[in-house]
Amino acid sequence: MVQAPERPAASAREELRAVLAAFRQASANLRQEVRLVRERRLSAVQAADQQRASARAAAEQAFRRITAIYERARSTLLGTSRLSQADRTTRLELLLGGFSGLGEVSLEPNASDPAREIALQAERAETALRYIRQALGLDGDDLRQGTRLAARLLAGLVIALGCSLVVSSLVLGAMAGVTLAGMVVLVIGLAGTLVLPTLASGAASDLRTPAAAFDQLARALAQARRAYRRWNEEIEATHERRVREAESAYQQAIELLQPLFTQATSDVTPALSALQERLGPWLLEWSDEHWASWAPPSEPPPVVRLGSLLAGTAPYQLEVPAFLTLPPGRPLLLKSAPTTHPQASGALTALLARLLATFPPAQLSFSLIDPLGHGQSLAPFLQLADYDDQLVRGRVWVGLDEIEDELGALLDEVSHAPASSTTPGQRLHLVVVLNFPEGFSELAAMRLWRLFQQGPSAGVWPLVLVDLGRPLPVGFKLADLEREATIIGSRAGRFLFEEEGLSDCELRLDPPPPAPLLTRLVQGIGRALSRYRVLFDQIVLPEERWWQGEAGRQLSVPIGTHAGGEPFVLPLGSSTPFHLAVVGRPASGKSSFLRTLALSLALGYQPGEVTIFLYDCSGSEVLAPFTSRIPHLHCERLASAQELPLKLLQPLRTELDRRAPLRRTPELPSLEAYRRRTGVPLPRLVVLFDGLDDLYLRAGATASEVTKTFSALLSPPGDSGVSVVMTFRSLGRVPQPIRGLIPRVASGLFLPPEEAEARTFLGGAPAPSAPGEALFTPSFGRPEFQPLLVAHLGQARLEYYLSMLASLARGR
Repeated sequence: MVQAPERPAASAREELRAVLAAFRQASANLRQEVRLVRERRLSAVQAADQQRASARAAAEQAFRRITAIYERARSTLLGTSRLSQADRTTRLELLLGGFSGLGEVSLEPNASDPAREIALQAERAETALRYIRQALGLDGDDLRQGTRLAARLLAGLVIALGCSLVVSSLVLGAMAGVTLAGMVVLVIGLAGTLVLPTLASGAASDLRTPAAAFDQLARALAQARRAYRRWNEEIEATHERRVREAESAYQQAIELLQPLFTQATSDVTPALSALQERLGPWLLEWSDEHWASWAPPSEPPPVVRLGSLLAGTAPYQLEVPAFLTLPPGRPLLLKSAPTTHPQASGALTALLARLLATFPPAQLSFSLIDPLGHGQSLAPFLQLADYDDQLVRGRVWVGLDEIEDELGALLDEVSHAPASSTTPGQRLHLVVVLNFPEGFSELAAMRLWRLFQQGPSAGVWPLVLVDLGRPLPVGFKLADLEREATIIGSRAGRFLFEEEGLSDCELRLDPPPPAPLLTRLVQGIGRALSRYRVLFDQIVLPEERWWQGEAGRQLSVPIGTHAGGEPFVLPLGSSTPFHLAVVGRPASGKSSFLRTLALSLALGYQPGEVTIFLYDCSGSEVLAPFTSRIPHLHCERLASAQELPLKLLQPLRTELDRRAPLRRTPELPSLEAYRRRTGVPLPRLVVLFDGLDDLYLRAGATASEVTKTFSALLSPPGDSGVSVVMTFRSLGRVPQPIRGLIPRVASGLFLPPEEAEARTFLGGAPAPSAPGEALFTPSFGRPEFQPLLVAHLGQARLEYYLSMLASLARGR
């Protein structure tokens, strides 16, 4: 992509701090002037806010008083039911007149003096209330009110009696003719007939008068509400005008400060330009046209972009690139509040995309821990498993036990890796943790803390997104991680580096790249990996040759291709030693090689020809699918030191005892001769140890027992039909008796090794650098190397071949 910078990347961080410090010094006067201008604007806006609040309070108080007056008047209206008919009619008419006068009172606010207008309106409302009280005063005593009530009841009885007399007179007159009594009844009836309409008309008027009064009251109250709304609108309009005037004055004052900003930036422009020119290719934004023609680089980057830093006071801010230097010196801790969590999650995705785009293929791998989202936000990176499942350790870790085991395995790798593993050309392994501490036990949190301390020096770089809204495990303190990390914190919805020289700058984190670009990055890395990878389908035996091999003389196992592309068949026996030692640093492909080797053996030889013992000493998930899936295979995953002697000694000593005649009988120098002479179809035994040095670390006090077993396995006279394939990252961690024995009895296969191992065993030969690349030597102790590419076996194809093996076993 670009050439490496001439100066160390670590100095770039110091240069950035120097640029920011120079800008702060040059812009000291500018910051002071901007502060004063802002204070004047703030004072003007606060004054406008206070005036608006006072006007609103006065309007609200006046409206409450007027509303209370109307409510009391309504209650007074309801109280007229206690009055006599004449008093009620008279007083209701006076009330209507009073409300008519009140309705004519203007409620419009006076913009020139709103407080006085509101006070005047309240006074008018109080006067109206007093008038209503005088018109409808209930000042009679209880006796008078009782007499009036009795009179009203008597009048009602008289009316009822009159009605009945009219009816009676009509009936009697029709029956008896006109008599004196009839005349009396008729006169009374006629009188009742004349009085009744008058009384009925008065009653109807009494019914109409309260309804009109209530209607007038409702109209007056609605008018008051309209006036209140209009007054508030004018208050808001006045406030907006005052704020606009304050902002206009602020902008004019800010524009006058432009010369000070020009001077401050000119003092730091040379240094900033030099820094950006040197790091420019690694600091491009996602919108840059460079990404349209992106291709995987051949050299790792010196820095990785995070976003931009804004130094100074808005609007006069200096924007500089925000980046981390590589190889990383400290883990990254990104803290987010619930309000900033989506932005922080996107920024972490952007950082991973940057690393993927700027690191050479096969030099970057991931452990993804996401117990809350199950890797949904990191889905594009999971597609890397389609090309090489070791790039993402095969999966996303979500369960409590899974997280503990993965962190434990990483710690084990880190504790035995040399400190030089972050030199250029070495793989960088990212431990990506989302939503910490979700899904973390106290043990997992402590293991993460140890990775913070030990990981970066061994090429393992934790990147942790902390959700501050979640409780920490019992007894764990976030400060333990903070002491070891580069921290990005969030405050008031903004991000910042919690680091000397940078903490006063706002950090604007980059968003993730567009989805099409991210997909293209992943696919580009996958295509580039094909240069370092041969697919298992390219080297597997034709189906008609499955289970046709004979293991009496030697084993011939296709495992990859030579550098020229022709198949590479691994020989075990005959012209080469029967054993194989495989050396490689963590994540170099040792476990993947054993998976390819075991499946190739199982397809080439039937169970009567080969028996395979597979011991997973390092806890790798790569070998887990083999458990009980291959009829030739006995798979053991060693979980504790106490069970090692039993698992090693019992089944292996049984097999060694079966081969005792091959050791003791000189005329039977090989498994092939034993088969011909005895007719016993003794199968060849292949023992695979993944992580021989890990086995000794776990053995503890039983290490001597393990060494005895290995001595018996590796050094029998002649061909006893036993082949041992062992992987380790460093032969220096194996006890001396075995360390001295291996170079004499084993072939060697070197995957990308640790630097110390490369110097010791490869001499001047170029060491493999990418997973899948390897050097083979027929004798571990002689530097005669053949370069090859080990076949890659993806999970989907592995499942296919395992199902085919099951079909073969059922057909026997």
